[in-house]
Amino acid sequence: RSLRLAGALSFFAERTDTAARAERRPYEIIASREPFAYCLGLLRPRIVISQGLVERLRHAEVDSVLRHEEAHAARRDNLRHWCAALATAPLPRRMRAPLLHDLTVAGEQTCDMEAAHATSCDAVLGALRALAPAPMAVSMRHASAPFGAARTLAARVAALQAATLRRPRHVPAVPNFRKGESTRPPTGN
Repeated sequence: RSLRLAGALSFFAERTDTAARAERRPYEIIASREPFAYCLGLLRPRIVISQGLVERLRHAEVDSVLRHEEAHAARRDNLRHWCAALATAPLPRRMRAPLLHDLTVAGEQTCDMEAAHATSCDAVLGALRALAPAPMAVSMRHASAPFGAARTLAARVAALQAATLRRPRHVPAVPNFRKGESTRPPTGN
C-alpha cells in the first residue's frame, strides 16, 4: 500500500536529467564526535555529515554513506515523506504509521542499493555495521542506527545481503547480447 503512495508521489521527486543524478553533491562536515549523516531540506536538499563519522569509518564506507545521502537528495526523499505525512494526516494512527514506515523502509533500501551500485555492497554493509550500536554490530536484530531510520536496519542489511547473493560480482547484471544473437545464455557445449 505504501508503494502505491510512493509511486503516486514520485512525480515530485524524479529528476529526468541523468547528468544531474551523476554529479556529486557538496556536503558539509559538522564538528561533532557523534557519527551521523543527514540529507536536510525539502526543495534544495543538502548533505551534512559529522567529523565523528569520518573518523570512525574507512574511506570506502564514508563514500558509501555519502552516496546513500546523495541518493536521498536526488530522489527528494524528504519532500516525499513530507507529502506522505500530509496526505495521510487524516488517517488514524494505526493506519498511518505502517504506511509511513513502509515508505521509509523502501526509501532507505533504495538508497542503500544506489550506494552499493556506486561503491560496493561490502562498503554499505560495513558502514551499517560500524555505525550500529555495540549489541547490533554483532546480531543486527534490534532497532537503532545512527544514519537512516532506526527500525529499518535489519531489513536494510537483509536486502543488501540478498542482493549480494542474487548477483555475484563476476556475473554482469544484464547480459550484453549483440544484435542477432540468441537471448539464451551459452550452455557450455
